[in-house]
Amino acid sequence: MASYEVQSKGRQGWQIVEVFDSYDHAYQCLTRADRSGQYRELRLRKEYLDIRTGQVRGATISRAGQKEHEMAAREEKRLEKEAVHQQIEKRLHKKLLATWSKREALARERLRLQTHPLYIAFLTSILFFSGLAAMYYFDFVLIP
Repeated sequence: MASYEVQSKGRQGWQIVEVFDSYDHAYQCLTRADRSGQYRELRLRKEYLDIRTGQVRGATISRAGQKEHEMAAREEKRLEKEAVHQQIEKRLHKKLLATWSKREALARERLRLQTHPLYIAFLTSILFFSGLAAMYYFDFVLIP
């Protein structure tokens, strides 16, 4: 047989508010006390006799009270902040990906232009004519 206790936390620790044999009645009492706003912390505990060991065991089934509502509100705010941070990170990642793809496209285009046969022929002709100009300069300008 199990008993259900509605407990509130005071200065001396957890104190029993009411005791029930039925879970439904205990839960109704817990929700009524929670709605009243009188208690900062509430909990519903199930206590039962373990037949094998002969000891009374207990487990907290539910928690309520102003503190629980405050913790839930804090958690909700934290989740909202986290969602905003994720959106910002997603936008930054998208922007970085776009700039990176533009840079890669420019690098590919630059490489394509540098390996074009006309570009190579143009550079070769510049080198050839620069060499001819240097030979002319040494032969006719420096040595008269």
